[in-house]
Amino acid sequence: VNAFWLDGAQECAVLRRILHPAGRLVIAYEAPSRAQAGRIVERLLPRLRLAGFASVAALTDEASGRLLGATAAP
Repeated sequence: VNAFWLDGAQECAVLRRILHPAGRLVIAYEAPSRAQAGRIVERLLPRLRLAGFASVAALTDEASGRLLGATAAP
């Protein structure tokens, strides 16, 4: 999963291309810290938008602030 937030532009574009128009991409994470979760979100969400995903959201645990993942839909 690190490929998506470390670089991942090409991978995100491929996933967007092959995802069914009514589909949803779900990426699960277990970020080691709140700070790391913030860095992942700052990198991942824009990459998904650039790949053509219109509906993009981070999923976090409200109590701990830990990143659980991200969802994206065409």
